[in-house]
Parts: sequence; C-alpha cells; structure tokens
Amino acid sequence: MVAKLDFSNAFNCLHRSDMLKSIADWVPELLPYCHSTYANPSVLHYGHYTIMSQEGRQQGDPHGPLLFCNTIHPLLESLGSVLRLGYMDDVTLGGSQLAKDVQTVIDVGRDMGLNINVSKCELIAHPGCHVTDPTLLSFQQILRRRRNFWVPLYFLALRWI
Repeated sequence: MVAKLDFSNAFNCLHRSDMLKSIADWVPELLPYCHSTYANPSVLHYGHYTIMSQEGRQQGDPHGPLLFCNTIHPLLESLGSVLRLGYMDDVTLGGSQLAKDVQTVIDVGRDMGLNINVSKCELIAHPGCHVTDPTLLSFQQILRRRRNFWVPLYFLALRWI
C-alpha cells in the first residue's frame, strides 16, 4: 500500500519557531537572515486594518520552500516506511508500517502547525489488500489492478533509499 498525503495550507501554517530551529540545526549560515525575518511577527496593513502575521513563511520569500522542506525533513527521516518521498507539502509513504507512519506524520505535523487535508489524501492499494486502519480508510481509495503496478514504485524507492 502507498499513501499520498497533503497538508492544508502548509506554507502558511508551519510554526516559525520550528523553521528557525531547523535552520539553526541544518543551515546555520542562513540563521541571521531567517531570524531577522521570522523571529518576530510581521505587521501587515490592509486599509484601516492591521494584521499580525505570526505563522508560516512570508509571501514571496525565495527561501520559503527551503524553510518548509528543511523543517519537515527530519520527520520524514524518522519514519520506518520503505518508501518515503516528500515534495514540498506532498508526502508519499509506502510499506508495512504505513498506518503507523501516517499517524506519526499527523501527530508530529500537528505539533508543527500542519494538518493533513484528508480530502486530498489518497490510499493506493491492490484490490486484495485488507485495510482496517480508520485513518487510512478515510483517504480516497485508489485500487490498482495492473499486475506490474509495484515495479515502478519499487525502483523509485530503491533510487531514493
């Protein structure tokens, strides 16, 4: 089985404190810039209204994708699934620990300000697979009948492991 996960409004919801900690740990050369940009709330003005921007990256920040991906990378590395792919806010997992890893992504992601968008998540499985996990059952289910479906995924996983 393979699960495709999507975070809701991920770039705007990720806690800035987690982004700064991740930058300090993995790319300390960027910390002065990121600290000056994200350590304090940004003041946004809309007509007579003032809005405090306190979560997520700044709109238009060219470092935004790096900040997001760098922050969730340790989460992906901690998972036990054989297939662990992440592209921005889309995560694909596959293997025997799928249900456990999906729950880990949900729990740890929530602690970072990220929530799974269940309506965009997919479970890809062979028709013979019996799914009992309630979280996985809540995903859109895509059944694959082609016999060689797993071959491309197998080689893709080998390439990234």
